[in-house]
Formats: sequence, C-alpha cells, structure tokens
Amino acid sequence: GGSDYYLIATENNIYEISFTTFEVGDQIEFKFRINGVNWENPNSAICNCIIDSDGYVNRVYIIQAGQNSLSFWYNDEEDS
Repeated sequence: GGSDYYLIATENNIYEISFTTFEVGDQIEFKFRINGVNWENPNSAICNCIIDSDGYVNRVYIIQAGQNSLSFWYNDEEDS
C-alpha cells in the first residue's frame, strides 16, 4: 500500500508536488494515477524502476543533496 498525495495542476498540463520530509539517501518508490483509478505502468526499459513485493512496477529515486526536481510522462509516453 501507498499513500495518497495529490499533484497540483500548474500550466500547460504540468503538475507538481512538494515534500520536505525526505533526507539525503532516502529511496522512494512511486507511480502516478489519474482520477484515483487509472494506475500508470512505468516502462522499466527507459526509467529507474523496481518490482515491488506484490509484483507491480514502481518508479524508484534516491534523494540527493539540495533541491530534487523530477520530470516524467505518465506511462513514460510523451503527451499522454
């Protein structure tokens, strides 16, 4: 299970979210869903992903020092 955090729409179909609770070196796993129903299926051939204990593909990222800004396409499909 995960937690429900919501992205905020900005402009040009770009969404963002901010967190302040992570520390340098923390590994996070995440994925996106639309309208709380449609989970994305990240493409592990082109992104850093892992298979979780339930067999689902999650994106993975290790927090770096300073500001961390990440950019993704839903399902790794441009303009999706």
